[in-house]
Amino acid sequence: MPTTDPASPVRPLSVGGPRLPLPALLALSTAVFLTCLTEVLPAG
Repeated sequence: MPTTDPASPVRPLSVGGPRLPLPALLALSTAVFLTCLTEVLPAG
């Protein structure tokens, strides 16, 4: 009688897994904030 292989276990995310690019996100959020600020303030 043939046996089947057990399903491969699911590996948890490793500590060194994919991470958010924090410096790029910080630069993007700063640029958006400054752009919104300079567009809204002159409209006063």
